[in-house]
Amino acid sequence: MKWAIALTLLYANLAKAEPSSCGTEASSSESSNDSSSSWSSDSESTDTEEACVDATALVGETTCSSGEFGRGWNVSGRRPVVLSLETGVRGLRLGDLRFRTSHHDNQYRVDVASFDRRRQFYLQPRLTFFPARYFYVGVQGSLGATRGDEFRSGDLQVRVNRIVVVGAEAIAGVALPVRNLQLFAELAGGIRASLLDLETEHADCIEELSRALADWTLTARIGVDVFRSPALSVGVHAGYDPLRQEVLAGLRLSVHSRAYNAQ
Repeated sequence: MKWAIALTLLYANLAKAEPSSCGTEASSSESSNDSSSSWSSDSESTDTEEACVDATALVGETTCSSGEFGRGWNVSGRRPVVLSLETGVRGLRLGDLRFRTSHHDNQYRVDVASFDRRRQFYLQPRLTFFPARYFYVGVQGSLGATRGDEFRSGDLQVRVNRIVVVGAEAIAGVALPVRNLQLFAELAGGIRASLLDLETEHADCIEELSRALADWTLTARIGVDVFRSPALSVGVHAGYDPLRQEVLAGLRLSVHSRAYNAQ
């Protein structure tokens, strides 16, 4: 009889514990579901913020977040920029450079313009920009060197050992596409400095000296570029400077930021 009573009490205690255990499990499950729901809600709000949204009333035109792959690669709205390197030859004509020198306490006057129209090779880096489809502007530098001449000026023997020419010009021109060619006409104007290394000789007296000459330039040029690839072209040009009465001709290699200058 005692064993029956003990078993009855044990069963009653176990029966009371079971609802409490189930309640704990349910509470734990509900808590887990609440946190999962909260994470899902946060994730959805994040996705909504990063998603593309309609920018206008046009169907399919959207604005996306900055994390969009490839954003910023589109250059369709950017104007072409061209970096070029030119080389050629010009008939250099110096201005009327006159100077005085002394030998044995005597003063002599020298006119360096006596040896003008020397053939000079030049190198010109240039940068141009297309603000409009066919119109471009830019800047270019120029560097060239040549040997001078030897001549007599009165009682003096004059030798020009070297002439170095540096310059800077602004450019404005028009470029027209024809198949894979680009025809251009331009005007370049600026300033140029000619640096001369000289020797003057009288009897047994030799004097070395340097002189500089600065003058304005204004060159009209025409030419053609041939595209060897969408971003690379080679070309030829010829020009004339009416201020200095100089003729020039040369070659050009160009790299383009837009394929075929977006023409």
